[in-house]
Amino acid sequence: MEIRVARVADLEQAVALSNVVRPYAFGVRHRLERNLIERLGTDRHAAFAAEVDGQVVGWATLSPADWLGMAHAFSLDLMVHPEYRRRGVGTRLLQACDEWLERLPSSFVQSYADRAGTPFAVAAGFTAAEQLTYAGLELDDSLIAPPVPAGFTLVPISQLEAVDVYPAYRATAADTPGMAGVDWPYEWFSNDLWKGELLDRDLSLALVRDGVVASFTLTDREGDRIWSDMTGTLAEYRGRGLAATVKLTSLAAARKSGATHAYTIMNLTNAPMLAINTRLGYRTVDLRTYVTRSRP
Repeated sequence: MEIRVARVADLEQAVALSNVVRPYAFGVRHRLERNLIERLGTDRHAAFAAEVDGQVVGWATLSPADWLGMAHAFSLDLMVHPEYRRRGVGTRLLQACDEWLERLPSSFVQSYADRAGTPFAVAAGFTAAEQLTYAGLELDDSLIAPPVPAGFTLVPISQLEAVDVYPAYRATAADTPGMAGVDWPYEWFSNDLWKGELLDRDLSLALVRDGVVASFTLTDREGDRIWSDMTGTLAEYRGRGLAATVKLTSLAAARKSGATHAYTIMNLTNAPMLAINTRLGYRTVDLRTYVTRSRP
């Protein structure tokens, strides 16, 4: 087995590996293309492949976690083909990542470990925190957009600017379970999230009142699948069903436009959003544990 720096030529095998390990994963090809073509070789991104007889059987990347607003913060994505697990592949890939991080004065690494990977992460020095569920929904014609609540205007974010939505995003993200203390800088929001190539600006909706975004849902699209990236309502407008309204309206519009499946991720302690998604018909497809590790 060889552990080496990833190459652009690995793209198809890396996508295939992800499809085996995480068939529900969203935006895989787009993310890998961006990492391999635009970011690989820079001082803010690293990618490594585990190769056996010409086959990529393991993959690890370190990408900047700029939304955390911390110096030297990275998101780790590590996956190993099921047939090659418990052979040291993950250990050696993580070692390659650690060696890359050693050049930095400090580092903070976050990741989302699956059930089998959580003990591995903890043994490697990561601290396990809250659990999250990846959930999926098959879209059908039973999804009908509800009436717009009185006093609010429903608009697609294509009619808004980043500066209009950011205050609601930052406020609602800050009190999402597990996200306390995260900075969510505007630079990250406007450059990365708002300008994301997969962000569907017509399926992403906002309820506006008196010029203020009170509730919103941000939706990515890739072919016939959508990903509900974030849905939130300002604290002073909660309890009125606004989040359910924007999300159901977005799902109904996605169905009408030809989408067949929707996916999202939820913290298991986020009772309000769990209730909304359960009523909408979302079902768990995988459980993950948020893990972190800091090094001075």
